[in-house]
Amino acid sequence: MPVAPSPASTNAGPSPATPLLPNPAAPRPLLSVAPMMDWTDVHFRQLARLVSRRVWLWTEMVVDKTVIHTPNLDKHLWFPPEQRPLVLQLGGSDPALLAAAAAKAAAYGYDEINLNCGCPSDRVAGAGCFGAALMMQPGLVAECMAAMAAALQQQQQQQQQQQAAVAAVDAAAAGAEGTAATATPPVVNVKCRLGVDDCDSYAQLHEFVKVVSERSPVTHFIVHSRKAFLNGLSPHQNRTVPPLRHQWAWALARDFPHLQFSLNGGLLSCHDARSALLTAHPEVPYTRPVLPDPGDTRAVAAAVCATATPTFNPLTIQPSSPTPSASSASPENPAQPASPDSQPSTSQPSSYGFVLPSGQNGGGIEGVMIGRGAYNDPWGCLSDADRCLWGDDTNAAPNRRWVIARYREYAEPMVGRWAVKEDGHRDPSVRTLMRPILNLFHGEKGSKRWKAAVDEILKANPATFGEVLDTTLHLIPDEVLDAPPRQPDLSALPPFEMDPVLPLPHNRAGQNQNPPGTPKEGGGSGKKEGKGGGPGKKKLAAKAAAAAVIAQEKAAAAAAAAAASGEGGGAGLGCCAEAAAEAAEAAAAAEAAAAGSGSESEGEGEAAAAAAAPAAIATSAAAAPTEAVAAAADQETAKARKGGCVVS
Repeated sequence: MPVAPSPASTNAGPSPATPLLPNPAAPRPLLSVAPMMDWTDVHFRQLARLVSRRVWLWTEMVVDKTVIHTPNLDKHLWFPPEQRPLVLQLGGSDPALLAAAAAKAAAYGYDEINLNCGCPSDRVAGAGCFGAALMMQPGLVAECMAAMAAALQQQQQQQQQQQAAVAAVDAAAAGAEGTAATATPPVVNVKCRLGVDDCDSYAQLHEFVKVVSERSPVTHFIVHSRKAFLNGLSPHQNRTVPPLRHQWAWALARDFPHLQFSLNGGLLSCHDARSALLTAHPEVPYTRPVLPDPGDTRAVAAAVCATATPTFNPLTIQPSSPTPSASSASPENPAQPASPDSQPSTSQPSSYGFVLPSGQNGGGIEGVMIGRGAYNDPWGCLSDADRCLWGDDTNAAPNRRWVIARYREYAEPMVGRWAVKEDGHRDPSVRTLMRPILNLFHGEKGSKRWKAAVDEILKANPATFGEVLDTTLHLIPDEVLDAPPRQPDLSALPPFEMDPVLPLPHNRAGQNQNPPGTPKEGGGSGKKEGKGGGPGKKKLAAKAAAAAVIAQEKAAAAAAAAAASGEGGGAGLGCCAEAAAEAAEAAAAAEAAAAGSGSESEGEGEAAAAAAAPAAIATSAAAAPTEAVAAAADQETAKARKGGCVVS
């Protein structure tokens, strides 16, 4: 069970420089800090929350079995309440285990629970089909998400029944009617890549989103705009080598207007996020409001959350008048501002001049997710987010001296909270708690000297967290410590650039985007296997063998169709013969390629395949009527054995 936060940790929450204003955009993930294994722990999230009160935070991935079986669950799931809004990312591929883990974790109060379908690390993808490997099985992902949502709903109903019973007892004692507070269970969503290995076309991504959204309650996909290679590239290379295809997120918004899509990959700051959120792709119908002043701080919140063009006048919303339709708010026909004499709506704070929509994405993206950029430079990335994205009048943190002081209040009582070993080692240690703030002065004068001094102090095993700061913080100049967040002119931010050509749902755009140095089909890179190149001839032989299997299945299917027709004529047998010939040709090519992967060169192997094919074709064509019909009986078994890119 979750433990109540200690008084010290409760007091350690961010004390906003100014009171929070009602903001209808607050529940929207306009900017999120990506889940990063070993990085986005509870301590870094506390620092990020001090820097921004609005940014959505994510946990590092927690495996479902860890949630179910660990004896110290608080170490993995506990968080101070001020860290919300907060998303828990789970790893797993078993619907029952994920459902049990989600229900157990929900007691901690997470706002959303996410399934990791995008991490290419061998620590994830190679352990029980976690992470990006799940993209090849959209049907399984949908089953997992449906099971998680059902478990969360059931857990929420049980909790409400318990609360109602307690409220009834208390009310009976007081002589009044008892009522229990109602709440909604955490929302479930999916974080994924554009594709995996050879399963990397837009058509396959479209199918993945279609299957998962139709078979489960998922309506929000966070899309890392690169494909992933499960073999051949390290996790770092998977974040840099595959090309970015940001435009695919807009293509998904076009093809699934009822779903939300957040963009991840290649963006480094809240200002980059602002530019992306205000971008309309020329090929996607844009039904969001056309803003009279895109440089206004509230422009992003209004664009994502509004159903009418904002005028930023406190008295602009007419609750009795219908809001403009999506077509009337297009760039060609912008919605007209309401009259200044209008009365404010009582259902939403009128100071922002917009209301929440009904679920349409309006031809744009829902939010932006930033990973390493937020960790490597938390101040530069997040400090202006509340103003430039959510439209708040002020940001959460006035300066970094304020952030350090509040983080110290959190960190000092946290030392040794989870365990203190016999040798005196404390978990978490002072070093662990210092790690999140080491990048707080990224690129600033004195930063390198300060980090070097911190490292020397940590080697001496200091008794308290404050001792490290008191001994070293003087190395950071006062003008750096007291500098406010950088607040550029929002109307002068550079536009977000992306490819103007969007893929269509039926085409194979992006298919087989191999890493640099990998031989392409029909040619080679000139590098041998194991010498810095790609898989080489062995992979080509494997592909040829796979082609042979597919051709054989086509032959079996053709024979089955001929047998079912009952005509027994030449047309059916001719079709079988053609399919069998194709299968024989592919089999001969596979055999020759396999032989050529040994001592012969690649060209010799191809020549052998060409020489062997005609004889195999002739032999197979003669035997086609009987062999193909016999093979049809095993067609379903062959399909079950076949490993496909999209298995729904």
